[in-house]
Amino acid sequence: MALLPAGFVDGGSTSAEVLRRLAYAATSGEGGVVQPSDLQVTAAGTPGGLVYVAAGSAFVPTKFSDAYGSQSYIASNDAATAVTVPANTSGSTQIWYVILRITDPQYAGEPIPPDRATAIYAVLELVAALPTTKPYLQLAKLTVPNGASAITAGMISDARVLARARARRDLKVLQVASSQSLTGTSDTRWPDAGSWQIAVPSWATKALVRASWDGVSQPGSNMIGSVLVRIGTGRADVVTTGRNKVDTPSSGGTTRIALRVTDQVTIPATMRGQTVTIDLLGKRDSGSSSVLVDSGSSVDLDIEWIETL
Repeated sequence: MALLPAGFVDGGSTSAEVLRRLAYAATSGEGGVVQPSDLQVTAAGTPGGLVYVAAGSAFVPTKFSDAYGSQSYIASNDAATAVTVPANTSGSTQIWYVILRITDPQYAGEPIPPDRATAIYAVLELVAALPTTKPYLQLAKLTVPNGASAITAGMISDARVLARARARRDLKVLQVASSQSLTGTSDTRWPDAGSWQIAVPSWATKALVRASWDGVSQPGSNMIGSVLVRIGTGRADVVTTGRNKVDTPSSGGTTRIALRVTDQVTIPATMRGQTVTIDLLGKRDSGSSSVLVDSGSSVDLDIEWIETL
């Protein structure tokens, strides 16, 4: 039979294979955890011969050699689970991998559970080598020194990835209406209208920030200053980008230039899900003149909010 029965038709039946293809399509075939805290591997509070795998869920693409490739399993852990790590008496540093592995009796070589209805079909385990023909998700790598019997945080390297990391872009543009020189010696909104209220996504852990001042009038004398972006004006958890320098020539006629700021910043948990004020800032440190924006200038703010582990 070339076609499988279409899923979700009244009176029909939907096979596990069709549901696995749906899971595969939901993440475009990517495997990984669902949320940044899912299935994180940590050391015990009092270091010992074990690690803990946090609660959470993951998508695991199939690797069974006789399975159609476009399928993914969904596995969940509903409570922190201990995985035992043996003491290292090998005489050299030992590498272990903590993985989430799928077992499916539909495929050759997989164990058949006594009761299929109550079987888990997933296991958290410690392996010395990663599987090649079984579906798995690597959660962590453990580097255990010779003689170590207790696992500490420094021995654990996080190997998780997000199955479907979210991202959202906010682009704001402004044509400057009137002339405004950069004369303040402390960080000042520049131009005055270069300020926006933007809702921070509840899942955003980082932001890629790019701000531009185009058509800036540069005088024919030296001025030294800087520009930057501030996220969360008036908040205790305010975030600022790096500061880019402005340094104009000490001689020559007036010209037009472009100024830029680009940075990646971390978004505090207290800011996520909140609407915040984001300002374009500048200041003048020294010099006999100032750069200015006017009706021949424009500014823009481009922020991509991203979800990371």
